[in-house]
Amino acid sequence: MNKLMQTNSIVKQFIIYSLLFTVYSSQFTSLLYATEVTRSRIMMGTIVQISVVDEDMAEEEVNKAIDKAFGAIEEIDRMMSNYKEDSEISKANRLRANERMTLSRETFDVIQRAIGFSKLTSGAFDITVEPLLKLWGFYSTGVTHEPRHYEIKKALELVGYDKILLDKKEGTIGFAKEGVRVDLGGIAKGYAVDKAIEVLKNYGIRNALVKAGGDIFAMGMGPTSYGWRIGIQHPRKEGEYLTILELEDKAVATSGDYERYFIINNKRYSHIIDPGTGYPESNIPASVTVISQDSTTADALATAIFVIGPEKGLKLTESIHEVEVMIVSEKRGTLIIDKSKGFDKYVKLDSSLHSE
Repeated sequence: MNKLMQTNSIVKQFIIYSLLFTVYSSQFTSLLYATEVTRSRIMMGTIVQISVVDEDMAEEEVNKAIDKAFGAIEEIDRMMSNYKEDSEISKANRLRANERMTLSRETFDVIQRAIGFSKLTSGAFDITVEPLLKLWGFYSTGVTHEPRHYEIKKALELVGYDKILLDKKEGTIGFAKEGVRVDLGGIAKGYAVDKAIEVLKNYGIRNALVKAGGDIFAMGMGPTSYGWRIGIQHPRKEGEYLTILELEDKAVATSGDYERYFIINNKRYSHIIDPGTGYPESNIPASVTVISQDSTTADALATAIFVIGPEKGLKLTESIHEVEVMIVSEKRGTLIIDKSKGFDKYVKLDSSLHSE
């Protein structure tokens, strides 16, 4: 895939994400004299957008804050990208079994939190799936294919968060087995959104929306006293909303099989791989939307629940404080919605899909 095709693909994603997470323009009428700034950049393999509404700050100051927020995201991408040869993660992935490497505080923190989510989800979230992602072709520009069973079995020998060796005192990482590799794709964007929000808060901004692909944080009440209104994309109808949320100081993340997928023998395979089986998830669920206190948590749990499915996903969510989930499954061509008990308190307008 050449650079032009990659850019066109990202631009198309931006159009979709603009529909996926929409801030309704009619909201802005209540803050007549507020400074409103929205800027976007292509970062972390997607479109990152920052919107700020502030009654007291001049546009120049708002732009300075946004520049710093973008800078924080760029730094995280520089450290944690698997696609950059000189990133900390890429360097760590070249370690031999008996070698150790000192990590930055941020990268160490993300990996440590990832291991915590692995334990919480009984391994459904696992950043050591890199060998499986590579095997299935998600790092290549060629056609994704279905590997042979023995290839998957061999790759699974390198998967397992318990194979990551972190030394908290020294701030180092190592691996218990040669060939173990990590991929922070299921958590880094959420972490980057949180860091951007932290920067904006330090500048005194109280109302902002930061989104990176399927990860978003809505800070403050938005342009009105009702919260930021965010539309969640229908997983099978491009450009249509599944539901509209109203959020204040909350994160929301959506993982869907419509983001990156391929079809073999009329079966849809998503880019989210089950660390237990070595196979991508298909059809159940079609999408998972998680609401939580921070984007790092929402990002990781959306991935994990996509792996474990509706029944276990709801049970997991109910056990975690201030986390809600909506799981959309496809069964015999019909979409079915399952929600945690408190999800609907954030719903402004719901769809007509069947809910169980």
